[in-house]
Amino acid sequence: MLGGAVVGITIVPVSLRWVAGTLIGVGATAFAIALARGYSYAPGEILSVNQTLIGMIAAVSFLQLITPPESSAQPRLSGRAAVWRTTGAVHLLGSVINMTVISSAGDHLSRSKVLSTSDALLISRAFSSGAFWSPFWAASAAALVYAPEARIPVVFVCGAALAFLAIAFSSESTARLLGSELRGYQGFALTRQVLQVPVVMVVLIVVIHFLAPGLAVAKLVLVCSVAITAVVLYVQDFAGATRKLANHAARHIPKYQGELTLFAAAGLLAVGLKAFLSVTAVTLPFSNFGVLEAWLCVVVMVALALIGVHPVVSIAALAAVVAQMDPDPTLFVMAAIIGWGCSVVVGPLSGLLIYINGRYGVNNLAIVRGNLPYVVFIVIAAYPCLLLCNRLIQS
Repeated sequence: MLGGAVVGITIVPVSLRWVAGTLIGVGATAFAIALARGYSYAPGEILSVNQTLIGMIAAVSFLQLITPPESSAQPRLSGRAAVWRTTGAVHLLGSVINMTVISSAGDHLSRSKVLSTSDALLISRAFSSGAFWSPFWAASAAALVYAPEARIPVVFVCGAALAFLAIAFSSESTARLLGSELRGYQGFALTRQVLQVPVVMVVLIVVIHFLAPGLAVAKLVLVCSVAITAVVLYVQDFAGATRKLANHAARHIPKYQGELTLFAAAGLLAVGLKAFLSVTAVTLPFSNFGVLEAWLCVVVMVALALIGVHPVVSIAALAAVVAQMDPDPTLFVMAAIIGWGCSVVVGPLSGLLIYINGRYGVNNLAIVRGNLPYVVFIVIAAYPCLLLCNRLIQS
């Protein structure tokens, strides 16, 4: 991780270089102060945090090689049903193959015209709600780095329930925004071929985790993503499979250099803060980490996102702070992934909104304003979701 941060900071854009440099500087300073105060550290501690997360992000991108392009078939549904289908399709695909679905759905919905604000809101909400439950999202991997003992089935059940509420809110609010255009709305459709990869991956991860619960989910996702991609490519085209894999590794993965560098820098920040807080007396307003404290973590993450702080940085900082309260790992992970899913749709500097702006020209601030009611709804719904999580933990 340390090597990735050092190398990455030399090749990313200047703006991101300042952000990553600040995170590394604060983390290194905090770690140095902790050492001066007698902190005892493990030899590999500063080298490994977020390493699995970074590897998983790169590995999941390989699934794009075996995901069929969108179908040109005419959608059979229209109106409100088409809105619900579009939300569900973007959510399901985005939960597994991540950002690829943004361009696929966005290109389909915009065609030769500019992507409408209502469609941009729908896509951003449907996509980001995948963070609430999907093990393929960086959100879960980032949270599990700091709470590896979390009970994944509990997170999955609670997150899926919240994701359903998000889908319902997004679909109905978009239907109202469309107004008189709702009747002719056809949206984005899925085919059986496109669904194959997400369904196989989800079933495979769930089955393996059930059979071997001790294996880290992020590592399962990493291995399965690369393995399934390789198997499918070699079955389809044995002679050209190696070339396709190598070309993806050489040309596509470097496109994630900004995100990967930020994650590595955030990992160093977390190590430094954790070391500093372990040898420094800091009085917190709460002594225990319960449902209220978990919900407040969600609120803090959203507030930080509004001023441009990436959720991976928020999670790293919160993990170091709440560690003093010995939080239940499952409750912390649940709060972290809810905060992440909310943050990316209202963070003006989030990768999701920057991508939509760059590809389709939709104003970032317009999406932020449009998504505020949605985020308020999810933050309110997060409290009963965390209550359910806590109840399942204690049962």
